[in-house]
Amino acid sequence: MRFKTYIGGYKELSRLIADAQHDLGPEVVIKTEYFTEGGFFGIGARNMVRVTAGVEDHPGESPFSLHTRTAPLPSPAAPMPGVAEMVTDSPWHVGHVPGSMNGTNGTATPVAAVTPADPLDVAPVLEASAPVSHPELAPELPFAAPVQSNVPDVVESEPTESFAPSPEPSPVMASEELAATAPVEVPVAPADAALAVVLAELRALRGEFDAIRQGSGTPATATPGFAPPVQTLYERLLERELPPSLARVLATDVEQRLGDVTHATGAEIEEAAIATLLAHCRPATPVEPLTHSTPKVLMLIGPTGVGKTTTLAKLAASFHLVDEQQVALITADTYRIAAIDQLRTFAQIINLPLEVVFDPLEFSKALGLHEQAQVVLVDTAGRSPKDELRLGELKRFLSVEHPVETLLVVTATTKAPDLRLILDRFGALGLDGLIVTKLDETIAIGPILELLWERQLPVRFLANGQNVPDDLVRGDEASLVRVLAEQLVR
Repeated sequence: MRFKTYIGGYKELSRLIADAQHDLGPEVVIKTEYFTEGGFFGIGARNMVRVTAGVEDHPGESPFSLHTRTAPLPSPAAPMPGVAEMVTDSPWHVGHVPGSMNGTNGTATPVAAVTPADPLDVAPVLEASAPVSHPELAPELPFAAPVQSNVPDVVESEPTESFAPSPEPSPVMASEELAATAPVEVPVAPADAALAVVLAELRALRGEFDAIRQGSGTPATATPGFAPPVQTLYERLLERELPPSLARVLATDVEQRLGDVTHATGAEIEEAAIATLLAHCRPATPVEPLTHSTPKVLMLIGPTGVGKTTTLAKLAASFHLVDEQQVALITADTYRIAAIDQLRTFAQIINLPLEVVFDPLEFSKALGLHEQAQVVLVDTAGRSPKDELRLGELKRFLSVEHPVETLLVVTATTKAPDLRLILDRFGALGLDGLIVTKLDETIAIGPILELLWERQLPVRFLANGQNVPDDLVRGDEASLVRVLAEQLVR
């Protein structure tokens, strides 16, 4: 099999395929892959295509087959005329028994193999293993004498023992006997012991799962009695990891909104569920949308790995390139390796000023240098919600005189208990809004909606990809919550 790879721009696909056919022939098999090359944060990247061509060395063989060719097995040679088939004269050869010898030259006489009709009945085999007819040849047959001497012992010494299978007891008899018989320790083979350990672990996991379900107020056997269309919605909410108690409340409210849901369409049920989520997941006092009439200082805080720097780049590109606003960047992330260089390169690409600060005093001076900017975006180092010392350092940055709007960045893939811990610890710093990232990496959006339902924290931005600035969702609070609700119920 011969392969050859061609790489070029995605618009050159036809030329690459023609080159492959010219080099390897018209019967070449083509595989194409699209990828991007170069750029920074998705800006300036080129769309490329990779063409892998293969041609088969053997006709009829797939060039991408994983099967290897094997040489054909040689056919057994025909027996020579006048030569009888030899029988292995060993009791360990399955299907054969010792045969008799005749003559003095040791010529073997073919003997038919004796196979008992019943696999557990060895009597025919023992009868076929009779003593040889020529005692003078007995020393040359080391296995004949033990067979002859053992036959009477096996047959006559234990007449009560039988190798034939006993009849199976009836289920009633078996249950009575098991009930009346004490447990007996039976030796377990290694493979059976390993299987027993696995089964024990599975039973333990099943017990823990049932305990968790019962602890949440939803026994594993309970099924709410909703109408079929609403029951479908309820099961979808559970699949998206919305808590059962909250899913029941939402499904009940949908039935009350629609009244007779028997003839309701799926779209009507989804819209009713979205309306319920919008009513419960927004704060009582709406937060005014982010405008650029007055300078805004937005500080992004949150745990490590949630995408703060990437989100800040999206916001900067959106405000500067799309809205044509004056934007300044400040970074206090002096812990992560190459974080400053990464953000500085991005700032140079879109021609934005960048300030690096190490303490609250430098942060206050940097804000004073960019008072004319319409938006100042501040990047911070990721902090563990369990690290109170680092959270205290972050709180000192918020003690400056300039008003700072603090936005907590969390991912849509975070589990509900972790979301509560993050919000409790970072909430002590004072939060003005929420940014939800990585919406494109999960369908289980239930924990985020549960958090909004319980805390009613305003949502300011959403991020659903890595492309800058395209994968950023902006809008008022209602439109952003609706995006989350649609991902939950649809």
